[in-house]
Amino acid sequence: MSHSPIPRVLSTFRDRRVEALLMGGQACILYGGAEFSRDVDFALLASRENLERLSRALDDLGAEVIAIPPFESRYLERGHAVHFRAHHPEAEGFRIDVMSKLRGVEAFPRLWERRTTFDLDDGPVEVLALPDLVASKKTQRDKDWIMIRRLLEASYARGSGSPTRSRFRSG
Repeated sequence: MSHSPIPRVLSTFRDRRVEALLMGGQACILYGGAEFSRDVDFALLASRENLERLSRALDDLGAEVIAIPPFESRYLERGHAVHFRAHHPEAEGFRIDVMSKLRGVEAFPRLWERRTTFDLDDGPVEVLALPDLVASKKTQRDKDWIMIRRLLEASYARGSGSPTRSRFRSG
């Protein structure tokens, strides 16, 4: 059986107190919309202090930037993702993508307020709230629309599909 690098990445971010929200395929798995994913994606607060904590976490994981742009706040603030490859023995070769601005969703402080916390065997993980995850998946990629359908079906099957005034939003 293959050892998953995901717990190592999540625990390192948690230990370094990086303000980040799990998103993408791994978040979809937690919400019941199973998807195979070869990386882990995070939305993060792009403050100087948080980027310093992120930098220490990435150092702990032996992560290096693998594509452009470089790891600089100005690129994150423009909405670019920065991609890393981990070289820690428990996460060798695993890709970590970080971004601070997502198209179609609110700014990070609001995302943080609305987050969902999943208590996993290895500790808690902070995840984009389901409505924000769905909004972030509204892209031009066909696979994202399929995932939106899976997420909504899983939510409905868990009983969270029952309408309430607080869950109803126009638009």
